[in-house]
Amino acid sequence: MLVRPTVSAGMGYDSNVRLRAQAVGDAYATVTPGVSLEAGPPENRLLLSGQARFNQYLRHTELNQLDGGSLSARWLRRLSEKTTLTASNVFSATYDQAELDEGGQLIQVRDDSGRRDRNTTALRLLHQLGPRSNLSAGYTYSLSTSTSDSVESAVYHRGELGWQQALGPDYSLGLNADASHDDFQRSADTNRGGLGLRLARHYGPLSEIYLYGRTGMVRSLSEDDALRTARSYDTYTARLGYKSQLTQRLSLDVSLGGTKVDGDSRTNSAAGNVYPTGEASLNYRGETWLTRVYANASLGEYEALGQNSGLTDTRRAGVSFSWTPRQHWRFFGSADFVFDDYKQDPNAAGTSGTGDVESVRLTALLSRRLSEHWWASLEYIFLNRDAERDQDDRDQNRILFTINTEWPMRW
Repeated sequence: MLVRPTVSAGMGYDSNVRLRAQAVGDAYATVTPGVSLEAGPPENRLLLSGQARFNQYLRHTELNQLDGGSLSARWLRRLSEKTTLTASNVFSATYDQAELDEGGQLIQVRDDSGRRDRNTTALRLLHQLGPRSNLSAGYTYSLSTSTSDSVESAVYHRGELGWQQALGPDYSLGLNADASHDDFQRSADTNRGGLGLRLARHYGPLSEIYLYGRTGMVRSLSEDDALRTARSYDTYTARLGYKSQLTQRLSLDVSLGGTKVDGDSRTNSAAGNVYPTGEASLNYRGETWLTRVYANASLGEYEALGQNSGLTDTRRAGVSFSWTPRQHWRFFGSADFVFDDYKQDPNAAGTSGTGDVESVRLTALLSRRLSEHWWASLEYIFLNRDAERDQDDRDQNRILFTINTEWPMRW
């Protein structure tokens, strides 16, 4: 068993504390204690972690408090040589209005200034049938709440089933199905579902060309016939893709296609139209550095974030760069851009998404290891939200210098 207590302490400046419409800047001191635990062998592994952040502001002392934190528990259990179960529960509380995915990429910048609390429980079962063949099942339950009156609470349920089958040495077929239910505090609840099919032609173990198709549906459960019609729609997607480890250092994953929307054209501006959709990522690993460039276009919703924003045409692009020029130094930088175009009329469909919104996040981190268990870091973050409605615009610059330490203890 490995227990790793950590402490981070530092000072910084925030040009817009809590990312409000009327910016209020202040200097602050921060302390973040944390602890993580790893126990068990690889086939029965338990990972626990938690941290809490305390901020002390120079002028706005009314904001001095526990500023956020997180708790997580993850369990990996290998039931047999072919079957693996993973379970997790993650709780987070934060005033940071930048929504990030598990890889740290920007999803969106929110316009509210309240604390966001989210608790997510997930279960996943994977059974290997053979080379490139498996069965999978998963369930996710997520509860989102906010201290901002403008943001409604939401409960999100999602179930998934997947099957992948090798068709000889060169081909494979994948089938996945999902169903979800969104329970909103004030808005009408919704049901969702989808069915996807993926046919791949493999060129050795590291390259493939694939065709992907998916049909999806969203249905409002409102008792109002007009709102139910306006909120409901279907989507049909087809893409052609290529994925390859081109060299030992360079990998590429790209797909291009389109999505057609079938819905009420009076209240859904995407109805009857076909939108280009796809994604691309390029990764290159040098001797002392790693860079990644990505872009994607999709039609979907933000239901996993607890939002009833409706059908959204989303375009994303970004780049990240990690460099370790010397033994004790490390630099990381990233830039993310997101464009959201909300397609459903909020007055008719009861959705919250309005107009076009551009979100930008820039980060830079320079760290220096001082000893085996001590290091210093200087971090800069820029957030910008440019909305069609000027009252929803947001802007923030944040710089923070910290001294960090850890004490790993193994039993």
